[in-house]
Amino acid sequence: MGQSLYQLLKECPAIIKESMCDIHVQSGDYIMCQGDEPEYAYFLISGQVQVYHIAANGIQYLEYMYKDNEMFGEIEIINNREVLSYVKAVTNECHLKRISKHKFMEWMGLSEDFNEYVMYQLANKLYDAALVSVVNILYPIKYRVMNYLKNQMEEGNNYISKEQLLLAIGGKMRSLNRIVMRLVEDHIIDYDHGMLKVKDMKKMLHEMENFE
Repeated sequence: MGQSLYQLLKECPAIIKESMCDIHVQSGDYIMCQGDEPEYAYFLISGQVQVYHIAANGIQYLEYMYKDNEMFGEIEIINNREVLSYVKAVTNECHLKRISKHKFMEWMGLSEDFNEYVMYQLANKLYDAALVSVVNILYPIKYRVMNYLKNQMEEGNNYISKEQLLLAIGGKMRSLNRIVMRLVEDHIIDYDHGMLKVKDMKKMLHEMENFE
């Protein structure tokens, strides 16, 4: 990949930089809402946001967790389609830069480096979405729970809330509770006050192999 988002924001044309708006939001604040018209893209300077979709049956499904120096909202702008998901701040303070749809497209036309960055991000999101779809279609909920915990551990997130896990697997709380209880009984995970932690990664990986 070429330049990082940090570099691109630092070196972007003055006409683009001057059009951006700095936004500070608190945990629980919504930045984008499912079904809205696509008006802005956002660059997350610091903090963490949660991206989730609510299906027609009411089940919520976690799509992404974005951290520092990541972008969202570009998919809807490029496709000129309604906002697909809710985006909500999950850290006490998030700093974002907001850019209008018009200026975003103008920047893509002005900068080959920014255009390359956007295409790279879109390709990554498409690849990640395809992987998630494969897991959701081919594997039962227990495997999906363990797979998500494994991926979070590999990213350095040692503690995962049950609410986040429920969003990630797109299931029902009753089913998740049964699986969590079984994994605790098998000494694969620890569960305390709504937070889960992998206790025995080797044992969990062996358990996952039974589904493959």
